[in-house]
Amino acid sequence: MKMSEEVDELFNGMFLLKSKLKQPKFDSSVDYKTKKGDRTKFEYATLKAIEEAIREAAQAATSGIDFQQEVINENNSLAVNTIIYHTSGQWVMHGPFTFPTNGQNPQGLGSLSTYARRYALSAAFGIAADKDDDGQAANNDHKENQQEPYQNEQQSNEQKIEKTIAEYKNYLLKNQRDLNELNQYIIEKENVGQIEQVDRLRVMGYYKAFVTKQQTANAEREQQTAQDPVQTELDGVNPVRWGQRR
Repeated sequence: MKMSEEVDELFNGMFLLKSKLKQPKFDSSVDYKTKKGDRTKFEYATLKAIEEAIREAAQAATSGIDFQQEVINENNSLAVNTIIYHTSGQWVMHGPFTFPTNGQNPQGLGSLSTYARRYALSAAFGIAADKDDDGQAANNDHKENQQEPYQNEQQSNEQKIEKTIAEYKNYLLKNQRDLNELNQYIIEKENVGQIEQVDRLRVMGYYKAFVTKQQTANAEREQQTAQDPVQTELDGVNPVRWGQRR
């Protein structure tokens, strides 16, 4: 995951967008056979429905948020990057989410591309792409095979976020910052009861801002120290008369 140096306005825009975001409608026109041979329907939100839901929420909330996706097909895999950006110029890139192509023909690659973009976009905006079917889909080979790379990538991104947060915390602790005080600041800004209720990506953004401010303060302190005159025991003594006989 990559992001611009500043992300405060982008995160505020995402907060506004999510306050207006409605779950896209599910399409139940596709059916398949389960491992037991029974036919059942696979209900899911289409890529078009997800895109429309996001852009309608962005406009309704006047969030300044938009997105774009890039698909890269190389090394027998298809990778999707989802870039979310704000009118301020701030941005964050989710991905790459990678999916094995397994030598598929052009038609199959087209379907896989749509599938990959759908799941990558849903993950970036926290949208449920599939309908909860009480575990029935877990018995379906098709869904298991296609969801596995997505789930692995999602888990990998979550681990990267937690690792980055831990690195920020270590830096702040070394600079004698009170993490409880910083967490309380986040809680008040997000208007929640506890830090666990805040999206981890937003938490990472806050901690990045804390670290940036600390680094700026450290640099200013070092610069001030370098500019201050060095005081010695001779300060205040007239150098001309020093050592002269009276």
